[in-house]
Amino acid sequence: MREYLQRGNKLWEGSRMFLPQHKQALLDHKKEQQKVKKPELDEQELEELNQTFHMALANKAPVTFTYYQEGQFSELVGYIDGFLRDRKELRIIDQSQQIHILKTDSIVALK
Repeated sequence: MREYLQRGNKLWEGSRMFLPQHKQALLDHKKEQQKVKKPELDEQELEELNQTFHMALANKAPVTFTYYQEGQFSELVGYIDGFLRDRKELRIIDQSQQIHILKTDSIVALK
């Protein structure tokens, strides 16, 4: 075989390209693989969450909320401003006085 044909993949190196759709598909695939399954809390963990919730609500103390959203865990620091019982949501105000609404079933831990 001639020497110019034995260059391996170097023949095509200059013409490689990624279409924007390919790049986005790879990024989406990588995000999907990084997703974590939501943990199921047992009865004891739920009781601890409930006690911490009531103490924080009564004392207006700042709490660190760890919650599950779209395959990832996030944290939010703030105090509980209210509880919407019919929608099972917490109204939380953070340090910059922004209001956040968290579903109670998405909360994994309170500190």
